[in-house]
Order: sequence, then structure tokens, then C-alpha cells
Amino acid sequence: MTAILHLTDCDRRGRLLAIEQGANYRKVTILAERDLTTWALRGHIRDGYASRGGTLLAEFSFEPVEYKNVTVCNKTVARSIIKPFLTVADTQVLSTVWITKNMYKRTSYSEPLLGQNVFCYDIEAEAADGETLRLAQGFVEISLEVTADV
Repeated sequence: MTAILHLTDCDRRGRLLAIEQGANYRKVTILAERDLTTWALRGHIRDGYASRGGTLLAEFSFEPVEYKNVTVCNKTVARSIIKPFLTVADTQVLSTVWITKNMYKRTSYSEPLLGQNVFCYDIEAEAADGETLRLAQGFVEISLEVTADV
């Protein structure tokens, strides 16, 4: 089952998940029911969907996957723990792409507009035999930096 998780600051109050320009990004942890320790992970951020010609803007990196017992809703269960991240260099590139495409921020949060400080992403795991699981997908928002080294 794919988790729909919008990495934005506006879709749910109190959840600041947008990618901040010029900062490392490590705000999300994904729990998967299967043991994915030997699977290859990949995650892309694009300016549109790949099937519609979306351009690859950044790729998530991942900490090594752990498969261990965790507590979920007061139950102990075995889960793979997936921790995607972006480096400062990755977040700087994303913001540069956004600035060159659009110099304005979306004004309505009810309908995300791709390319207007919002892109799309997904995170997948692939087994050696080619089986692929999509773990998470949604929109990602870029929060532009005001104070920066010039």
C-alpha cells in the first residue's frame, strides 16, 4: 500500500514538512511491513509526472534500512525503517529550479499547482527479482530561504 504524504507546510496544520532551501532535509521516516533490508531504494522529485515528461530535479538518498521491532499504536510489530534525506546541495538545486520557472508562490492551498513552489515525488523499493513497491508519494513544497550567504 502506498502512503500519500504531502511534504508541505499547509496540508495539515502543525506539520511542517516542506523542504527548506539551503538546509539538510531529514523530516520523514517510512515504516514498511516487509523486510526491505536487501531491496534497492530510490526516490525522485520531478517538476511533473514521469509519464508526462516530468524532469528529474533531485534524488533522495537513504540511510541503511533497518528491520526491527517498533511500537505502533501500542503494539510491537516488525517493520522496515526507511529514512530518506536530501543534502544542502540537493535543496539548493531545487530552489534554483523553482526560481527560474516561477517567481511567485501559489496562493490557494486547496489545489497544488506543480511548478509553483510545488513538485511531485515518490519513493520506491525494488527487489533483485524486479518486484517494485511504491512506499510513498505526493507533493513536495520548497520553502525559499531569505537570509543566505551571497
